Amino acid sequence: MVLKSSYQGALEMKQYARVQILNANISPKYARAIGIKIKGKTIKEAIKYLQNVAAQKKPLPLTKVRKVAHKKGAGVASGRYPKKTSDAIIKYLKQLRANADAKMLDTDAFRIIHFVANPGNRTKWSGYFKAQHGKRNGNPKIRTRQQYIEIIAGSIEAKDNVKKARLINKKQIPKLKTKGSNIKQKTKPRDVIDFKDDNSPKVSTSANITDFKDDNSPKVSTSANSAKGSKK
Repeated sequence: MVLKSSYQGALEMKQYARVQILNANISPKYARAIGIKIKGKTIKEAIKYLQNVAAQKKPLPLTKVRKVAHKKGAGVASGRYPKKTSDAIIKYLKQLRANADAKMLDTDAFRIIHFVANPGNRTKWSGYFKAQHGKRNGNPKIRTRQQYIEIIAGSIEAKDNVKKARLINKKQIPKLKTKGSNIKQKTKPRDVIDFKDDNSPKVSTSANITDFKDDNSPKVSTSANSAKGSKK
């Protein structure tokens, strides 16, 4: 079954090794803490570190979890020794090394550049009936969530080259002006088109409007002085 990788940078790298585990029955809390700790290490260094954690020689730092006991003299504020999760990830790292050897790659120069632990499917209830409060006949019937694990190992130089190529591509793409930008664009005035006919009569629109009078019409005086003179 081919799964889609959550790390898109591996598609641009030519030399890399990857392992994907579907529905791993491990703790998500410890898996993420291990991923933070072994990221940047070689496969050999990561396996050795997890072997010391499983043997309770070195604690696993839990910086994002509260109410964890302090480990005196270990160099960390708080931590634990998750044996089951450490043994499972050691097995996955050995599979990763085998995949790199199958591709004829130098595993000593490769480092873990990507580690993800995402929630997967939930386990079914054991027994035929769902038990109230997760118990039936005195036996615990707990429904746990499995994990999807993906680990990718590659060279640090190839990863940096991919990042540089992405930055160059971003600079070459022109930025589009959005509506929310504060850039004031100069708007050109619209061209006013007068639809006039040459044969149509010209009408003056000025304030002094000429009166169209007929020469044969009688002249009527409209002034106030002429009206007073006629009464006399």
